[in-house]
Amino acid sequence: MGRLSAFWALACLVCFACTTQTVATTLPVIPSAAPVTSGTKPTTAPTTTLPPPPVVRVALESAPEGLDRAVADLYAWALDPRFPPPPLPGGLVDALGGKPHGPRELRVTGEASSAEVLSARLAVVEAGDDVVLAVDRGGGWRIVGARLARLGLPPWYGETPRLLMIIGSDARPGQNPLKFRADSLHILGIDSTRNRASLLGIPRDTLVTKLDGTQDKLTHAMSSQGPGVLTETAENLTGLELDGYLVTGFKGFIDVVDAFGGFTFDVPFGITDEKAEADFRRGTQQFSGEDALAWSRIRHISGGDFQRQLNGGDVLLAMLTEAREGAVTSIDVPAMLGLFTRFVATDLSPEDLLTMAVAVVQLDPSEIDNVVVPGTTSRAVGRSVVLLDMVAFQMFRDISDGVLDGDYPPFP
Repeated sequence: MGRLSAFWALACLVCFACTTQTVATTLPVIPSAAPVTSGTKPTTAPTTTLPPPPVVRVALESAPEGLDRAVADLYAWALDPRFPPPPLPGGLVDALGGKPHGPRELRVTGEASSAEVLSARLAVVEAGDDVVLAVDRGGGWRIVGARLARLGLPPWYGETPRLLMIIGSDARPGQNPLKFRADSLHILGIDSTRNRASLLGIPRDTLVTKLDGTQDKLTHAMSSQGPGVLTETAENLTGLELDGYLVTGFKGFIDVVDAFGGFTFDVPFGITDEKAEADFRRGTQQFSGEDALAWSRIRHISGGDFQRQLNGGDVLLAMLTEAREGAVTSIDVPAMLGLFTRFVATDLSPEDLLTMAVAVVQLDPSEIDNVVVPGTTSRAVGRSVVLLDMVAFQMFRDISDGVLDGDYPPFP
């Protein structure tokens, strides 16, 4: 299977490579000569009307200790949900539960990857078209998401929809990205059940009512009180419940792009902008981290702050496209997140970070809308601000299910 060579070289350098041993297990559920893989005896003994538990044999290349057992437990229960489930999120139980889904015996062969991320171990298993996600916080592996395609079951990567605030900080190298203005603001909406997503940009100069009741630009909510307050302010503005945020500054953005080897970008028009340190010709070219930052910061053109947000969204989608064309799949996610979180701050839990990342990797970037909410430039609180119009609030309502279903221009 192909991989981005630059990504793997860097992943190895930062010691996030997965283990290499091959594990093949048959794990007994109850004392008997017939081994099965659910791993634990049901809390309530099955009645005489139930058949014996399904037999599932798991062989995973590079699986860390204990992961094969957790995977086997998941499949055994999914094959016959009449037995008590292993420890699973309630949403996953609802997605996989119901009538028996498969044969009484099953062999699962695939590969696993794992990495230390946010003080936890994250793991992904790929077995054919099946994907299983697991997290270990020190008490053993717990399944947090799955796509059991061989059983005809829908994917479940956390509760849908997912709405994430992506923030590009104005912090220069050596400055704390969490204590400076928000230069770039996007809401990423994901509906993993439909395998669709939308990217909605918000002008940084949008006039908002802050949590203390005063009015100011949205960008200043972060410089004065941090990304958590900015996210809460954005929730009040949009009426949306956001899952959390990702924040990076100038250096972090450059480093994360360069760490993944840059990407190909089709520049729609030539431009020189000294303040953004941008000098681009029209046409397809290879972008480094510095190129990506410069393009994302351009604003001294028609469209101003609206065009800036659109450019930033285009860069994000170009990076996703590069990853998809480089054959990056779910199995690569743990190592990618190990590298990614070196440069990006987040308040997401390890479980949310893993499930959202896998959902994003499985998206088709060409199907993701990138639009900016409309508004008009005005004066208020002694500054130039953006006043959002009614269509902007219609777009906020539209993306509440994770996807923009309406037909909107890229920016006003």
